[in-house]
Amino acid sequence: MKTKFVIFLVTGIIAILLVLFYIFFFNNIFVKAIPMNFIDVNKTTVGINQINLILYNIKAYELHNPPFSSNTPKIEFVIEDEIYNTEIVKGKIITKKEGIENPDLKIIMPKEEFLFILNSNDLKKSLQDSVSNGNTKIEILAGNTELFVKGYLSLYQEITGKSLTGNVIKIFSTS
Repeated sequence: MKTKFVIFLVTGIIAILLVLFYIFFFNNIFVKAIPMNFIDVNKTTVGINQINLILYNIKAYELHNPPFSSNTPKIEFVIEDEIYNTEIVKGKIITKKEGIENPDLKIIMPKEEFLFILNSNDLKKSLQDSVSNGNTKIEILAGNTELFVKGYLSLYQEITGKSLTGNVIKIFSTS
């Protein structure tokens, strides 16, 4: 009985060390922002650069793949009748004007609201206000565990201004 416990304990420690080794050396989760030039972004229209500007301001570049997975973070934007998708690949925000299969979350807003946020002095605060007053909707499409391991907890705080860290235990107890 004691031998089985020791084997179980050693196996657990080795598994934890392997995961930590992978995270720190192969799954670059501590990505710094990739500099992007937003000086010439046209703030009177909806487009790829405009979406990237908002995502950059809410630190979407910090999202990452789960350990041992190639499943990138995916966000779909629906701005009136236009659909855009964004994938975060090693800290790089890649946006295209098309839908995407299996997005983690969907952000839905009217064009006027998008342009208001884009032209505000504080994009993050304007987005938070838009979410809280119901003008911008966020649909969570992935499971809680997947969102957690991809880093969406910090993005959620950037978007809503509210922290989810107190609910981490609840997330894992309901998954």
